[in-house]
Amino acid sequence: MSRKPNAAVVGTFVVVGVALAVAGIITFSSAKLFSRTERFILYFDESVTGLDVGAPVKYRGVTIGKVAELYLRFNQAVEDVHIPVLIELQLGVLEKKSDGRVVFADAVAFAEMVRRGLRGKLETESFVTGRLYVNLEIMPGADPPQFHQLAQVYKEIPTVPTQIQLLLESLAKVDLVGISQKLDSLLQKLDRGLGELQMAKINAGVTNLLFSLNRLATEPELTNTLASLHQTLEEYRALAATVRAQMDPLASGADRALGEATQTLAEMRRTLDDLQDTLAPHGALRQDLAEAIAELGSAAQSVATLADFLERNPGALLGGRKTSEPKR
Repeated sequence: MSRKPNAAVVGTFVVVGVALAVAGIITFSSAKLFSRTERFILYFDESVTGLDVGAPVKYRGVTIGKVAELYLRFNQAVEDVHIPVLIELQLGVLEKKSDGRVVFADAVAFAEMVRRGLRGKLETESFVTGRLYVNLEIMPGADPPQFHQLAQVYKEIPTVPTQIQLLLESLAKVDLVGISQKLDSLLQKLDRGLGELQMAKINAGVTNLLFSLNRLATEPELTNTLASLHQTLEEYRALAATVRAQMDPLASGADRALGEATQTLAEMRRTLDDLQDTLAPHGALRQDLAEAIAELGSAAQSVATLADFLERNPGALLGGRKTSEPKR
């Protein structure tokens, strides 16, 4: 006899299952429900092959969103062939990872970033798979932005070509046809120039030149001349050795003579110094001469006085000098 299921247990199981389902829905959708997102549009002037919906959007290499949609045309002029790409940015993640300095939500701040060079471009995520992603970056000095929306449905981020596209554009500007024609003309001129060269005569001339050089090298006269030259060089070498042997004693004698002359000059310099000291204004010889001249002057004065006295008293030589009488 089968047992009847316990209604309380079944009810509890159902309630727990519903609670788990609600918790799971809330958990998995909370990030979407409570995160702030905003969509932006970019227009690329190149193929977007390799770029898929859900591909990452990075700001200077840091993932901040994803590609939301790819369009063939969206809100653009008829002649505009750019490919629109709609991206979705996680503004909360962006502000958190940039410390609140990179702001896309505010229209004024976003316009300032575009003015400073905010641009988007396609980058290769993997060369093996060819997958692309959208990279946003501030490019100072970038060309003025070009906008493609006829009416502003989304905030538009200007784009720039990839490096490969710039390379292809540069190659497209190269005049390959002109270069090919110039190469053909150059090759034709070279072909004609080579054809005009008389290779047989040139070969014969080179052969004759080599034969003449070989014959000249083996001439007996050249051999004798080289031998004579070698002998002459040996004689000059011996003569140089002899001259050097004779010059060495002369050089030694000259050194000794120069030494003696230097010593004599030093002695003469000392003698001149002594003579200069003797004849100096305050030297001993000058003082002796001055004293002798002074004494001679005194003697001459005495002789002059004596002569004057004898002239006035001629008899003094006989009677002697009279003494004056004392006064009373």
